[in-house]
Amino acid sequence: MGGGGREALIRMRDRGILEVINISSRNIYSMVSGNTTSKGNVTAKAKKLVLLVLELSGGRVERDTRMQKLAFLVNQVFNWAKFEADDYGPYSKELMKAVDELEDEGKVVYIWDDDGVSKYYLTERGKEEAKGLLEQVKEDELRRAVEIVKGHKDDSIYYLVAYVYKHYPEYAEKSKIKDKVEEWIRYFNLS
Repeated sequence: MGGGGREALIRMRDRGILEVINISSRNIYSMVSGNTTSKGNVTAKAKKLVLLVLELSGGRVERDTRMQKLAFLVNQVFNWAKFEADDYGPYSKELMKAVDELEDEGKVVYIWDDDGVSKYYLTERGKEEAKGLLEQVKEDELRRAVEIVKGHKDDSIYYLVAYVYKHYPEYAEKSKIKDKVEEWIRYFNLS
């Protein structure tokens, strides 16, 4: 989001406007940034992916990049959401719409802190649904998802992005940071 949009959100938050109106932070972002989304294309599976990643991450994920990349890796097991090669590697618009819907349903909270860092949290309702989801997925798929999330949830953002680019180069084709990530791949000896 551009600096002007973020500043507008901070001013709105500081004046208490965001607490007064009942609208999700994603919708506020859409209004301020001009990035509108329609909710019509969100699948139940994309919502499951968000819930599963958050549950396996201990109920919290910090940064949009981490959420996108962890969800992308877990999606390799389940194929629940569509990811595309984008400016910064694999990205799913569907996933972000799912976050918005889950937030509207009171199952996920998405916030920006004062430093502009995005954070995703499971609410109690979200935790209940996620626990039920754990019982529904196949044991071998769940084991693989757990290995992925536990293995990467605490990686530095640089390592996580480098790992994804290295192992899924077809999703890095449109990347604006491909050259920089190539340096990270060498730095982390992923080549």
